[in-house]
Amino acid sequence: MLRCIVAVAMIVGSGCGKTADTSSSAGSGSAGAPITPPPLRATAGAVLPTGPGPHQGFDLAAIHKKLQGTWLVGGSAFSSIPQVWSLAGDALVRIGEQGQRETTKFRLFTPCNYFSGTPGEAGTYGTFVFDGDVLYLGLGNAGHVQGTRTIACLSAGTYVSDGTTCTLWRRKPFATTDPAWSSEPGQCGYTADGTKFQGDDTASSRKLYGVETVEVKGGVLLTQQMAGNKAEKFASLDAAIARQNELREAQAVLTRTPADLSFTAWGLEAKPVTHAAGSAVWAAAVTRDGIWNLGSFRFKQLDGDAVWVTGMNDAWSPSAFVHGVDPARVKPGGAALLAIGGLMPYGRIVTVDGDKAIVRFRSGSKAQETSISLDRVMPLEAGSWTFATPVAYKAGESWQDGTLVHAVGTDVYVLVDREVKKLARAEVRLIDVGKRWSRGAKVWAMQSSGMSPLVFVEGTIEKVHDDGTFYTIKAGERVFDQSPDGLVSGL
Repeated sequence: MLRCIVAVAMIVGSGCGKTADTSSSAGSGSAGAPITPPPLRATAGAVLPTGPGPHQGFDLAAIHKKLQGTWLVGGSAFSSIPQVWSLAGDALVRIGEQGQRETTKFRLFTPCNYFSGTPGEAGTYGTFVFDGDVLYLGLGNAGHVQGTRTIACLSAGTYVSDGTTCTLWRRKPFATTDPAWSSEPGQCGYTADGTKFQGDDTASSRKLYGVETVEVKGGVLLTQQMAGNKAEKFASLDAAIARQNELREAQAVLTRTPADLSFTAWGLEAKPVTHAAGSAVWAAAVTRDGIWNLGSFRFKQLDGDAVWVTGMNDAWSPSAFVHGVDPARVKPGGAALLAIGGLMPYGRIVTVDGDKAIVRFRSGSKAQETSISLDRVMPLEAGSWTFATPVAYKAGESWQDGTLVHAVGTDVYVLVDREVKKLARAEVRLIDVGKRWSRGAKVWAMQSSGMSPLVFVEGTIEKVHDDGTFYTIKAGERVFDQSPDGLVSGL
């Protein structure tokens, strides 16, 4: 509920039709007619509004002075390149994210919005607010608190509250003389817990936006979007441009294959790449931050010696680590790695119907059956050194688990946690996921929990669950469950 009623003035277009350059279009909805800012007068080096309006009672000259200088504004929390925004007196230089430059006139309207453009002609409106010396400027709504007075620049208009009454101000689109603003009783105020300020135009003469909310952040009001537009001040225009260029290049890097991919030095033999863009592939691939994953991806492109694949993130593989989907290999009864969720379980193919397979796998303490598309099933061949086969490998005096990525000659590449290791084939053992074990069989089983690193331990199968979907193992005093990808006959 709104706790008090207050009035505010709106700049036409201040909350809707906003452009990507951190301000809103002044001409939207006016059939191309120019938008004229309110009457202005020169005061202490600044051109400030006169007459009745939402600016009354606020020290715009002091705010205008704080805005002077060079800033990077907008986009700081939303992965876009901020603008260079440099104000000298009432001359505003703006440099967009692609380097486009424009010089316009600047006019301050209220403690939370402004106009830039050609006075009497077209321009753009923007929203901002100072929290002490910290400037927020960009897309979103904002407001300012001064004692018992609150001003909120919202989409419906500018609401001003004195703690008792609320006034809703709107800018007259084509006014060239006073009065430049219209006002009416408004509905606005703080929520009961004081954490939000709300304006509601439902009962106003122009019902467009309903209830709008800004969060109370100290002495200012911000939407989440505006809170991401924290500006950074620079000592000079050149310094701000240099920083903008750095950010632009950092973003451009994300559109290119990294130059320092670790596998380029491994000397792996390239294999032909014939996958169509967007087609499903299985791969072991590394992200920009050096994290390896094995699973189902979409092929993007071949870039030099690197295969670019996409999934949750972009990643890159040597061609030897990339495998196309072959639905003909998906056979009922076969073992497979399944692209289901983040755990990527091993399981068994129950049936195949068209482009879908029913698969069965361990899920916690029970067996689960589900249908998935064939391109998310990687069949395994027993006894074959093929991609995605689970393995045990020698690590000092113990044996640990990993996933086979590639084998060539006496070398094998194994995914261990989030890293691919090159190991000697003689120190790696294949695990047969399709093997059926009997009660009483002696096995080496991967521990299900305990001190890291987990290792294979000798044990005996005490119970067979769901025809071998998983097993209960007794190893010394410990009893635990394990699926077939964690069992091997000897090490």
